[in-house]
Amino acid sequence: MWGWGVYLTSFGEHEGAVVVNLDADAQPAKPWLLTVEHPIRFPSSRGYPQEKEQAAIGSIDDALTEFVAASLDGEHVGRYTSNGRRLFYFYLPKKGDYASAIEQVIHPFKHYKPIVRLKRDAGWRSYHKDLYPSPQELQGIQNRKLIDVFAQSGDDLSQPRIVEHWIYAPEKEAAEKIKLSAQKLGFEVRPLRKLRNTTNPYGLCLSRSHSLELQAVDETCIALQRLAKRHHSDYDGWEAPVVSIARPRKTRGKAH
Repeated sequence: MWGWGVYLTSFGEHEGAVVVNLDADAQPAKPWLLTVEHPIRFPSSRGYPQEKEQAAIGSIDDALTEFVAASLDGEHVGRYTSNGRRLFYFYLPKKGDYASAIEQVIHPFKHYKPIVRLKRDAGWRSYHKDLYPSPQELQGIQNRKLIDVFAQSGDDLSQPRIVEHWIYAPEKEAAEKIKLSAQKLGFEVRPLRKLRNTTNPYGLCLSRSHSLELQAVDETCIALQRLAKRHHSDYDGWEAPVVSIARPRKTRGKAH
């Protein structure tokens, strides 16, 4: 279970922040997409709420999601903030005219007139197209979650340590090409036992020393994801020891 994730992306020419329920799954009983958009009164230069507006924005978020869940039996699957506006996505079981009710929910917060739209989206295409992260973005979400676990364990993230990464290839030839390329990038590579009943049975463990600071982890994962994709293979995450405790344990992160 992935839970909720947060990541930065772009919407056209503008940067955006996405909050998404990564475990949401299309439900035939909820085929109607309700989107609610409202302005940010005092956006920063990057288009996000500034500190003086955070309390009001947070209260709107809570009031809106609680109303849709309790009164409309809706499922909140995510939202994004970009270019001075915030847009919520909900999936509902019934078609209806919900604009007036939602305006009443937001009415106590002056100057935040909502724009309400409803359309049929039985396959939840908009959720996957607009909100769900790419494999690279998904790995970045998992990286941040794992690094938080290390930090909470008292780890000194700046300390280099051997980090193991995993790639699975469909053919032995592809695995050999990945191995050669990874070695040129400074990784030690060892093959894993061939798996059965899978499309990518040829596994590789690639190890290299680096810190667990977010930039270092993200850059390494991106390089290996691109390497795997070039050979029609899957990057399958990483694990590393917690260096600040007497008996190091490993924590692993995957992007599926």
